Amino acid sequence: MRTNDTNYDFSFRPVTALFEEQVRNNPDRTAVIAAGKRLTYRELNQSANCVANVLIDKGVRAETIVGVMLERDSTVYVARQGILKSGGAFTSIDPEYPDDRIRYILEDSGAAFLITTGELAAQHSGLLNELSCTVLLVEALLESDNTENPNRTINEQDLCYCIYTSGSTGKPKGVMIEHGNLANFVNAMLII
Repeated sequence: MRTNDTNYDFSFRPVTALFEEQVRNNPDRTAVIAAGKRLTYRELNQSANCVANVLIDKGVRAETIVGVMLERDSTVYVARQGILKSGGAFTSIDPEYPDDRIRYILEDSGAAFLITTGELAAQHSGLLNELSCTVLLVEALLESDNTENPNRTINEQDLCYCIYTSGSTGKPKGVMIEHGNLANFVNAMLII
């Protein structure tokens, strides 16, 4: 008789540590291809570290939510990885959403910061001027010269990201995912 035993033991390591291990082992291998641009693990890590170190300087720590409103290109991966490396958590926002939905997600999540581009900030300037979160332009974050891996402790129970779904009521609902959840998922993929 077969059983569906899905239990397995693993020691928690945040995905940021797993990612940095890949950077050490495969620095010149392709990590991301998006919108016609290719980033190696080294390039992705260095850019993410620029973002992370600026966020840390601005006060991002565990449980700090940072909104990400970017087009679907390589900067999305850079921003998300940078937020995780800073110890913060991200919530993704499609720039095509109407302003009322963007406002709702940022306010409901309690996002302290929003990472976007100068172009998108200009398109949504009326909304962004009304929000209580701090708007950070990804172009400026990437100008940082601090490409060192930040030394942040990330615990299993720390918030990793928040996904907003359109609930049955029509109002988006936030689903919080902890680092332990993501690490469990990633480690399960490694043993398949």
